[in-house]
Amino acid sequence: MIQHRASPRGLTPLQTAMRQPLMLGLFLPIQSGAWSPSTAPRDTSWTFDYNARCTVRAEELGFDLVFGLAQWLGKGGYGGEMKFREMSTDPLIVTAGLAALTKRILLVSTVHILYGWHPLHLAKFGATIDNISGGRWGLNVVTGYKQSEFEMFGLDPIEHDHRYVMADAGATHEISLACRALTYDDASSRWRGSRACRSRTWRSISARSRTRAAPARSSTA
Repeated sequence: MIQHRASPRGLTPLQTAMRQPLMLGLFLPIQSGAWSPSTAPRDTSWTFDYNARCTVRAEELGFDLVFGLAQWLGKGGYGGEMKFREMSTDPLIVTAGLAALTKRILLVSTVHILYGWHPLHLAKFGATIDNISGGRWGLNVVTGYKQSEFEMFGLDPIEHDHRYVMADAGATHEISLACRALTYDDASSRWRGSRACRSRTWRSISARSRTRAAPARSSTA
């Protein structure tokens, strides 16, 4: 069982932040061009070193959290003269690196949950960063919307409302059920319950959620 570091008052970093009347967060510029597609001069950088310095400083100033956006763009980014967001780092990896450099601030990363993730991978990666950070990691679950992003992963675009049905099924139910049931057998060096976890893939989620989301049809017979 993971034991999260507590403050002198016995509160974890998350509990401390939740007691604040106002939580302050910094949106990290981990994509080139940061948060505004402008050719105006700027000093921000998408590199890990720059974002690490921003995060350390934010913690020193009393900020409660930092947040990393995720995006999948090809060469040239959004195009144009500045090639907005052509260069980027991954927020899941960035927050893992930031965990070792900070002590209090919460670290939130973003994952496109429909882009081929297996629930067990996401659960293990998340538990690992949670352990490294002492309980300071959080996850922003998104579905993606750009056709070019789905095509990168060999997927067909998914209708808007159905994307969120699938994401809700995966994020709030399937991941926790699939991975809570896993146990490790030292004798065989195997995870027990893996078949149950494998059965909860996005394909099975899609089939069930399409059934729930299908509109009712009246019969004229």
